Formats: sequence, C-alpha cells, structure tokens
Amino acid sequence: MSSPSKAHTYEPVIDKARHSVVQISIQGIQKRYGNFLALDDVFIDVQRGEFLTLLGPSGSGKTTLLMILAGFSTPTAGRLTWEGRDFTQRPAEKRNFGMVFQGYALFPHMSVAENVAFPLRIRGVPVASRSQRVRQMLETVGLSEHAHKKPHTLSGGQQQRVALARALVFEPEMLLLDEPFSALDKNLRSQLQDEMKRIHKETGTTFVFVTHDQSEALALSSRIAIFNQGRLAQLDTPERLYNHPHNRFIAEFLGRMNLLPLTHLRRSGQRVSGHFEDTILTATNLRHIPHNNLILGIRPEQLRITLNYKEATDESTNCLAVTLQERTYQGHSMDLTLATSKGHVLTTSIPNTHPVASATPGSPLWLYWPIDVGIIIEA
Repeated sequence: MSSPSKAHTYEPVIDKARHSVVQISIQGIQKRYGNFLALDDVFIDVQRGEFLTLLGPSGSGKTTLLMILAGFSTPTAGRLTWEGRDFTQRPAEKRNFGMVFQGYALFPHMSVAENVAFPLRIRGVPVASRSQRVRQMLETVGLSEHAHKKPHTLSGGQQQRVALARALVFEPEMLLLDEPFSALDKNLRSQLQDEMKRIHKETGTTFVFVTHDQSEALALSSRIAIFNQGRLAQLDTPERLYNHPHNRFIAEFLGRMNLLPLTHLRRSGQRVSGHFEDTILTATNLRHIPHNNLILGIRPEQLRITLNYKEATDESTNCLAVTLQERTYQGHSMDLTLATSKGHVLTTSIPNTHPVASATPGSPLWLYWPIDVGIIIEA
C-alpha cells in the first residue's frame, strides 16, 4: 500500500491534451481478494466536470473500482490523488462524494422532501437553508409536486430521481452511480438517461457511472473506460471507442461488429491489404500495429448491399459475394444474416423499402463498403 504523501504545496494536475483539471488520479490501483485479482494496475485521470462511465461485463472490475473511489473498499496496491493530494486512506464519510445505488436505498418512513433533506440535516445545515436547497433540487429532478409523498407511492423512475436528488443536494465534489437504471424497463431507462444528461449539465458535478449496458454508456458519457478481467482495456470518447477499438474484445463488446480475419498482409502507407477467403480486402490503418495477426472490422451500418455486381465494384470500395441466409423483420428496418462461400457469417440492416428487402433466403448478393470505414483490429 502506498503511504500518504507528506504535507507540502500541491499544484492542480492538468491534462494538457484536454486543457482541463484532473480531479482524481487513479494510479496503479490493484485489488486482490485472496488469490483472485479483481483489479490489476489501473491508471485513469478523472477530469473535473466530466461524465466518465466504467463499462464492462460482469466481474470485469468496474464496480470494485467505484467502491474504492467511494472509500468503501481499500486497494491492495496503488493510490488515489485529489488534485495532487493523496487520499487513498481517507474514510468514505470524509470524501464528500454523493452515491446512487441500484436499489435507491430511500427511507420508507420519510417523505420525498425528508429523504432529500437527510444529508443536509446530518451535516447541520440550518432549517431555512435546508428547505431552500431541497426545493431547488426537487425542481431540478422534476419532483416538486411529489415532495410530501412517501417513496412507496412513486414509480421506479421517480424513486430513482429522489435518490439522485438526495445524492446531489449537499453539492458533492463527485457523484458515483452504481448501475442506477438496472431495475427499470427500457422506455423508463431512456427517459432517465435524458434526465441524467440534463442534470449533469446543469450541476457541473463530476459523474462516475458504472454500467454493463453499452448503449447507455454511449448515450451518456463524455468518456468511457472499458474493463475486461480486472484490467483497463481502453479509455476514450464514445466516438473514438466505437470507431477505433484497439482489439477484438472492445470491438465485439461495444456494439455489433463484423470481423474478417486477414492473411498475407501487405502494407502501403496507411493502408493494409490482405486475403479474406478468396478476396483481397483493404482498410486504412490509423495507428501502428506491429504484428500481423489482424482482423478487418466493419460495423453493420457501414455495409451496403445490392443485387447488382456492377453497383458494388469501385476502386474506393471493398466487395464481397454473399448469400442471404435469413431476414428478421424489425418494424422500420430488416436485419439480414449473410454468409460467404466458405460459411463466414456477416450481418447488416436495411430499410424495408430497400430492393434487397424482398430477396428470399439463398439469393446471391453483393456486399460492399468504402475502404476508409473498415477498422484494423488486433486479433
């Protein structure tokens, strides 16, 4: 365990690439439970005012890191710094962080207003100031007319907003959220995502949010940290992660991806060409990958499909012969399952008005896409 830093004058840490203050620096955090390594050497700089999402499958270490940030768990190795000051050993009650749990954790015998006021009451905030702050927070989360009600009379979404108001009412330095929407249905989750984005923008508080829902992470975050087996796999903006995943795990975990293994690779400047089955495919390689075990990834929405071979052939595109295996009706669109001559399966979606929408299983088709939308991925 790192020992606390000796007292001296600290300067705020600046992330020069983003010109923003680094609020918390997570430095080499490790967490062991016996022989099990839950977190392995994690480094993240959390920037003031950002919406950082910790994303990953169950058991990947994201919630363990959140509990360490909250002070509910102590790291086995590494340290946490707050604008340069070590606070690894600081108790949870002295971190001034808000926390929103999966299960709301509201007091059933208290009204909505009393629940929201509770953190202020235990901090000794005067009654007049307390009442004013509670009114402001209930207005922010859209629950002013429900202030007198008990939690059990509210919907799940309303209870979650009460929990959010209670966590923000004392103006915490940071808000930690542990899968707060996991118990809600799809439509309600979508509504609360919009509310969460608005509240984050209005308050300016740093949010650190844990979820295993990829679409939720993409919709809410300014940056996403993807975890896998206790390690930080990649940290970047949603756009960069989606369009430039570093490896196969990230590509497959964050949205749908068609993966085409390449052999007999040739490089020319920023372009990489290789054999996929009996076809040569080309992609733009925007970063240096030293070894030759590579995969070409294409998002389903980047693919185009046609019955006409001439429409698919162009110097700036890749072209692949496929056979229609299955059509799945999705209302406004149709999902297509396609197979190459050697049985490799790909997927794409088309509008119901597309000429291929009426094709029957077994129909020969041509799949094509611009060279610059393919992603080179480490296998």
